[in-house]
Amino acid sequence: MDLEAKLTQLIAEAEALVPENGDMTDEQAADFDAKKAEIEATKKAISRRDALQRFKDELNQPAAPRVVTPEPAAVNDDEHYYTSQEVDPMLGFSCDAEFYESVLLAGLPGQPTDSRLVINAAPSSPHIATGATQGDGYMVPNDVRDRVWNAVMEEESMLSLVNPEPTSRNTVEFAADETTPWGSTGVQAYWGNEASQMTESHLDTEGRSIKLHKLYALVTASDELLSDSTLLTSRLNKKAPEAIRYKASDAIINGTGVGQPLGFMNNDSKIEVTRATASKVDDDDVAGMYARLLGNPDGACWLTHKSVLPQLMIMTIGDQPVWTPPQTGLRGAPGGFLLGLPIKFSQHCKALGTPGDIQLCQPKGYAAYRKAEGIKFATSMHLYFDYDVHAFRWTFRIGGEPLLNAAVSPANGTDTLSHFITLDT
Repeated sequence: MDLEAKLTQLIAEAEALVPENGDMTDEQAADFDAKKAEIEATKKAISRRDALQRFKDELNQPAAPRVVTPEPAAVNDDEHYYTSQEVDPMLGFSCDAEFYESVLLAGLPGQPTDSRLVINAAPSSPHIATGATQGDGYMVPNDVRDRVWNAVMEEESMLSLVNPEPTSRNTVEFAADETTPWGSTGVQAYWGNEASQMTESHLDTEGRSIKLHKLYALVTASDELLSDSTLLTSRLNKKAPEAIRYKASDAIINGTGVGQPLGFMNNDSKIEVTRATASKVDDDDVAGMYARLLGNPDGACWLTHKSVLPQLMIMTIGDQPVWTPPQTGLRGAPGGFLLGLPIKFSQHCKALGTPGDIQLCQPKGYAAYRKAEGIKFATSMHLYFDYDVHAFRWTFRIGGEPLLNAAVSPANGTDTLSHFITLDT
């Protein structure tokens, strides 16, 4: 069976799974989702086959000019972005600098357009010069885009700590369960007597939704900078991910939840431990914070402002140091270890003596999601036509919030527990 016939059959099978009234059981919905995944996989297989055939046709006609058929621009929230070729991640370019140089030459009057640049419609802009037609944008090679994305996800980033789950949707809905085994609600376990009726319990869940918010970097470059494509590549591939990484990480910690993820510092589940001495961090403080951490400490870490480090280095409990310098290099714990957990310096933490100067963080307690396609990268030489500059844009969506809406009461005692703990003033 060829791929087109298979696709037709799969679509018919999917239609047969949908009841006339549209209501589906969980089992029917699961079958439909599985069939939908098969349909998407088959469509991608057709696209790959057609792309390979185009390359074969070009090889059979070496004298003809190379023309790459553009893939249709995908549409998201009334914006156009540029899809990528799956067969050749660099679209025929040997390096990033060669791609940027081709973009530069394509924008110069009288210069032929490099056939490796696939033209798609660019977003409209009030900065297009009077009388100029809507500009063209060029598809950015996958490898160029991915280098930026990998830099965004570097280890010191909060994105790498919370590890956002990929999703194809702009809003993720899920059921949250904040009950505990020792609480009086939710699923419970009981000791039973022979021949006696069992006591039932119920899931106590709350429906929630997390919206994925758009985060972007729009960078302009003058023709003078574009003329040095090697320098431009270095600047763009370093500065753009740095800016994106900083904004995303700051939202995970300090985000308001309005137009951006909700940070744990602004969530009601955060616990503020009373500071023993004003404008200081001492051994009683960090011990009190550690005692309030919910669950297994595996994966937890300390986030702190560098102004706190001198105080950490002289802390002791009895004759034992609380702070341990890094033993295996700076990668895993650039600030060493505090009570056995790694310390990560962060510009998102506040200065010494301010709430948030040191934070005990369990990343597993933060729900984060990102769009599955990752970062979208586009460029245009006409977007700012009247300014004589080129525009480069990176866009991706991310959403998140702490799993808990409130701190958890322990089985014994009165001090609540949480995934995120800091000190008060």
